[in-house]
Amino acid sequence: MASKKKNIEPTTKPSKKELKGEFSLFNVLENYLELRLSKLFYLLLTLSVLTGLILFDMRVSVGGDDSTYIQRAFDFLKTGAFPFEQGPLYPLLLTPFVGMFGINLFVLKIISFVCINLAFIITYKALKGRIPNTALILILAFIALNPFYQYFASVTYTEAFFLLMQSLAIYVSLLLIDRSQVHRLNIKLDWKLLLLVGLLYLLVSLTKTVAIICTLPLYIYFILNKKWDYMFGSFLAFIGLKVIYEIGIRAAFGAPGMGQFQSMFLVDLYKPQLGYENVEGMLNRFMSNANTFISARFFSIIYLRDFNENYIVYLPWLTYLVFALIAFFTYLAYRKNKFVFFLSLYTLSLVGAVFFGIQAKNTQYRLVIIIVPYLLLLLMFGCYQLSKKLVVLQLFFIGIFGYIVFACFYNAGAKSARNFPVLKENIKGNRYAGFTPDWVNYLKCSEWCGDSLPSNEGVIARKHSMSFIYGNGRTFTPIYQVPTIDDADSMIAFVKSFNCKYVIMAQLRANPAKKDGQIVNTINVIMARIHEKYPNKFNMVHREGNDEAAEVYEMLF
Repeated sequence: MASKKKNIEPTTKPSKKELKGEFSLFNVLENYLELRLSKLFYLLLTLSVLTGLILFDMRVSVGGDDSTYIQRAFDFLKTGAFPFEQGPLYPLLLTPFVGMFGINLFVLKIISFVCINLAFIITYKALKGRIPNTALILILAFIALNPFYQYFASVTYTEAFFLLMQSLAIYVSLLLIDRSQVHRLNIKLDWKLLLLVGLLYLLVSLTKTVAIICTLPLYIYFILNKKWDYMFGSFLAFIGLKVIYEIGIRAAFGAPGMGQFQSMFLVDLYKPQLGYENVEGMLNRFMSNANTFISARFFSIIYLRDFNENYIVYLPWLTYLVFALIAFFTYLAYRKNKFVFFLSLYTLSLVGAVFFGIQAKNTQYRLVIIIVPYLLLLLMFGCYQLSKKLVVLQLFFIGIFGYIVFACFYNAGAKSARNFPVLKENIKGNRYAGFTPDWVNYLKCSEWCGDSLPSNEGVIARKHSMSFIYGNGRTFTPIYQVPTIDDADSMIAFVKSFNCKYVIMAQLRANPAKKDGQIVNTINVIMARIHEKYPNKFNMVHREGNDEAAEVYEMLF
């Protein structure tokens, strides 16, 4: 019997080019990470906790705003003065803790520590399954290890709490977007989620006033996707809750004064007499802030440029490049990923709010830290999409963003080595460890005033909220600018209008990192003009230090 031969189809051996095209480093990474995503999340959460602990800062910052939030919480507790300025929600959060523990910096800082790590968890839950695993792990590693970001885990600025509120609002927004893809709006089924979205965006806006614009991305998303029912539902939920809040607060505490929203449009926050910005001024402010926060601060935070708190080198071309990439990647997200598209709209709205709403003189990097994670995520997503088909670009992607994560890890270690001896002294009870001598002397004078001066006598101090913290809850009075008067008698009348009997005269450095003879001299200039004509009008009652000394004077007028 003849055997039958099986016909075999001729095959063509794939070319080297085709084999190369079939391989994707991203596919390998995605498959690897998919099987280990939960374990990696818990590892990175552990690293986030550890980074926050080794960088923990027991001091208040010399900026003063962090201690101001504590003072507002204290005032609300003691006098019922509602904290309208700078967003009321965070001082209200601190109020019960101040009531239970007093002005305990450790307790109040732990709140920020908890907020940062809760925001980390919610960010993971919001992004998991919605963006590539590679980008997800990289952005979580950045958040967990970045010292600039983790700094806010142990300070009483609003940033940690805002990051938590922001992550909650984004998470719930993405849930609503998911639902909009399944069925039309059903009030019976969806009213709870709509109210939750409205409530969270209200809380976001009450944490930072400029963030009221963050409600717009969700509306824009639904409009572009022709989900009119969800757009109107989410809009009405927010507006309804906002109206109820405003009516309730005004009924209980009265109408606010100028408020932060109106003050954002001032030419100079400390010189309201200069009036408000016009359209040209606002556009100039936007571009100035864009150069500061994009070309300098953002690239410093991700360790692609050196960081210098007091000296900023603008690179306008870098700002324009980032804006071009944002625009292109937003369009790419619109085509490829509806969730990243929403996040890009959110990022754009927050960029606009901060850059238009902040006076250009204010260059603190904390003003942009709330934007950094999602801006970096958008850049990651865009680069990921562009390099999906070329292994060499994939290697470049892993290299550049891997370097950012490694730089965060390296600098966290370096900063922890410097921070640990200070933290150790703070834990032992040394409240002044870590401050430069000018601040040590100033804060010791503040403490002396709190302990030794009559409680009914006012004290003028340049950094009044810091004096409040170290003066054990005593109220101090600030003077922010030198009045445009020259004669001593008019200056005496100006000072007397503050109803204070004492003044702290300090040598606070203009550049905190360097003793160069330049000081914050507002109060010094005012008192010097009086002293020139009336030297006997000042009686020194206390002094701290010899070099960069601080002194308390009784004013005899």
